[in-house]
Amino acid sequence: DKAGLVTQVDETYKVDARVPQIAGSISGVPGANGWDISQVTISASAADPVPGSGLEALTYILNNGAQTAYTNPLTLSDGEHVIQFNAKDFAGLVYTMTQTVKVDTTAPSLNVTTTLPPWNKDSIAIKGNAGDDGSGLSKVEISTDGTTWQMMTGTTSWTHDWNTTTGTSGSH
Repeated sequence: DKAGLVTQVDETYKVDARVPQIAGSISGVPGANGWDISQVTISASAADPVPGSGLEALTYILNNGAQTAYTNPLTLSDGEHVIQFNAKDFAGLVYTMTQTVKVDTTAPSLNVTTTLPPWNKDSIAIKGNAGDDGSGLSKVEISTDGTTWQMMTGTTSWTHDWNTTTGTSGSH
């Protein structure tokens, strides 16, 4: 004060300016084009860097569902999934990590719809259909010799014109 008397108050304030961190792993059997061809297991962990306020919660949101406390690894089956992990510390800082996981464990269907006679001597139009409820069809191929493959015209409905007069006799 003006008389020279002093009162001092000591307070300690803690500051946490660093967001928590998330680490994790995804395990599955990789296929083509970013798809896994087995169920996928996702594991995660979080920590608040020292000196920090400590981790309050690690949660996840799967496919725009409800926010859920993460306690155990997650297993994802067929489909395209979006998972978001959120780590929150006691200071209220939040770190979010989002991952897209694509799983297709079911092989496509394939049917030959042409009924062939026991023996052929002319050109034959071999027709069929194919489908895939998972990742979708990329192509349909045919081989009449077991070695050389040719891409078909069409995927869900396909056709192949086979000129048997230019090949060898026997079973194909």
